[in-house]
This record gives sequence, structure tokens and C-alpha cells, in this order.
Amino acid sequence: MIGWFGKIPAAPDFIVRHLDEALAQRLADWLESSVASYRQTAGADWQSLFLQAPQWRFLLAPGVISPQAMIGVITPSIDAVGRCYPCVFGKLLAEHWAQQLVLADVTAWFAQLESIALQAVGQRWDSQQIDGELERLKILGLDELNMPFDAQARRLATEWHQHRPMGAPLGLPAELPLNTLAQQLGSLAFERLFAGQSVWWERGQGHEQYQMRRFQGLPNFYEFSLLMSPRASATAPV
Repeated sequence: MIGWFGKIPAAPDFIVRHLDEALAQRLADWLESSVASYRQTAGADWQSLFLQAPQWRFLLAPGVISPQAMIGVITPSIDAVGRCYPCVFGKLLAEHWAQQLVLADVTAWFAQLESIALQAVGQRWDSQQIDGELERLKILGLDELNMPFDAQARRLATEWHQHRPMGAPLGLPAELPLNTLAQQLGSLAFERLFAGQSVWWERGQGHEQYQMRRFQGLPNFYEFSLLMSPRASATAPV
């Protein structure tokens, strides 16, 4: 199930749905301080600037906010009494999260989740309507209980990646396809590349390319201001 929390136009209060209480509190503490800093930095016109911010897709690697990886979308929003605050939609992934992302159809999932987030804010959906839409959103290969996972290929890939010197042989079973081993090696490289990091990307004004940023852990105050700013200023060098 996709959890979500934050502010929506249909309600005056902060909402938490289908998220572990401790996880929601850690995210809320980060956003509360980040929004407060952004408000001071952006000045009197901060609300107008904030509401023009793009939606960002995100990946939080294990250890950033939870022992599990988390993927989702953050969108600028406002509550029923006019207080600006983000709304965050997220899904926790299982242990082999990188391998799941390699195999799963996440591009379509992110696009649909963005659409739900936009409509929730723009059409003033209530929490029940949002929950209903999220329940129908599945990730091909990610929501299947029996998602294929080749433990033998994973073990061999780990051994090759970590312990085999150049030129040392590795026994590869005849029934194990080379592309399966390649997928596992790619997953291991992905895990190590983004270890302890958060990755954020958005489609950009012309939808011709994605703008991607990555940070060590959650974005700090300055990094958050880069995300929650109109696109014209979100492309500042880092």
C-alpha cells in the first residue's frame, strides 16, 4: 500500500495515511524545519513561489529515513485554511530494492502517482478518494508476492563483485542465463552508488528530459530550497 501524509486542500489538518507512525514523524520533522527555513529564505512571496514548485519523484536509499528503501512523489500543496505544506506519497520497498527497481515497471507507476497527486490538490480530493485511487495503483513486478528473484545469481554476482580478483575464474551454472547475472551485477552497482543517499528527479518544463539531483541523506535546508522553488530557479548549479 502507498502511504501519504501532509496537507491537502480538502482538509484543514495535517493528515497521515498508511504510514508507520515513527516513519511519518521523521519525515514530518524534516519537512517542518525545511519549510520553515524556506519561508524565511524566500521572503514575503514564499507561498506563491512554493506553489509553483515542480513535483519531484524520489528514491530514499535504506538508512536515509527507514531501514527500507522508499520511492514516491512530493508535491507542493495547501490546506483548507490556506497554509502551504508539501504532500508526500511513498512506498517502502523490500530487502532487494535495487533488483526490484531494475525489473519493475516504475516509469508508468511514477507517472500515475504524479497524476493522482496533482488531482488530489487541484480537484480537492478528500482522503478517502485519494486512498481509493492509490489502492488501484500497482507496480508491475513490485506488488507480486512471488516476484522472480534468482538467489543463485545474486550470490554469484556478490561473490564476483566483492571477492574475485581480475582474471580469477567464476563457475557459472549452464542453466543460469548471462543476462540474469548481469541484472544482479547492475543491481549491486546501483545499491552501492546510491548508498545512504536520496535521489530526486522531475520532468522539467518542456518534458524533454528529467532534471535529477542526489544528496547525502535527506536534503538540507539549502538543498530543499532548490527542490521547492519554481523551475526557473531550480536549475541553479550545485
